[in-house]
Amino acid sequence: MSEASSHCGAPLASNVWTWYGQDEYRKIILLGELGPALEFLASEAERQRTEVGCCAECVLWSNHLDYLEGFVKHFPAYLAPTLHPR
Repeated sequence: MSEASSHCGAPLASNVWTWYGQDEYRKIILLGELGPALEFLASEAERQRTEVGCCAECVLWSNHLDYLEGFVKHFPAYLAPTLHPR
């Protein structure tokens, strides 16, 4: 059984504690970085416009989408299968 499949059925909080105990801090960091990025994307358009400022592409990628991209590339193997896109 692979590491990824051994954690798929466990609640996310249990996985975080397991990763912490195994010194797998990168997974915890990826999860932590996801929150602010999703919060920004879920915010009202006016708030997004204010935060992004004059160089929309630069700010959006460096402050938010980089985190989402990192999460998507490195984290999905540790999510429950029901959360994977089909």
